[in-house]
Amino acid sequence: MQPRDVVTAVVIGCALIALGLTPGLFQALRDGVLNGILNFRNTLLSPIPIRLQRQPENEKPHRSPWLALIGLALMLLSFWGYLAK
Repeated sequence: MQPRDVVTAVVIGCALIALGLTPGLFQALRDGVLNGILNFRNTLLSPIPIRLQRQPENEKPHRSPWLALIGLALMLLSFWGYLAK
């Protein structure tokens, strides 16, 4: 592995950790992508718009620790791959 590959893996790993540990960030990103896909689909196929149901205001946004663990694993594997060469 080249140092450039390790830096790329560390940056992607940090982004995954941030998405996983910031409450509601991954949820908001997912909802935005789904809304964009539905809007695009509606413009092509359906005369009646279909909307996602909104999250209740009293519901607390949750974290995605599995996403943070994937980011950590990616960083550790890239360091291990760099040192093993």
